[in-house]
Amino acid sequence: VSSMLTKDIYHRQINPNASDSRLTTIGKMTSWVVVAIMAGLAIYLNSLENKPTLVKLMDMKFDMLMQLAPGFILGAYWRGMKSDAPFWGLVCGLVTIFALYRFGTLVNWGVHAGIFGLAVNLLVVWAISVLGPRKA
Repeated sequence: VSSMLTKDIYHRQINPNASDSRLTTIGKMTSWVVVAIMAGLAIYLNSLENKPTLVKLMDMKFDMLMQLAPGFILGAYWRGMKSDAPFWGLVCGLVTIFALYRFGTLVNWGVHAGIFGLAVNLLVVWAISVLGPRKA
């Protein structure tokens, strides 16, 4: 994760002229931040009165992984997709999932939150690619 954040976001978007030593430092700092976030999340989940089971955590993982599909599949087959569309689709899909986790997952309908997140994700990717401004 830290390598992806360092190379794909910091090096490409923020500081393209960064030296290798600077990238190494950023990568190490990012690793520590990710470890701290994961440790905090583990402590938080353990402190809940209604602790999530392994099955629930696996469901949540698959709901989140599902949000990567539009970027991979549409990126391979749809030439009209804009480069920033998968990122914003992923963000909106994840926000949808977490909102459904927080406010209820529509369990009465028998549909996982990831499906609703995927629908929002695809809608955002389509809207940005088709309705967004044309590049000059």
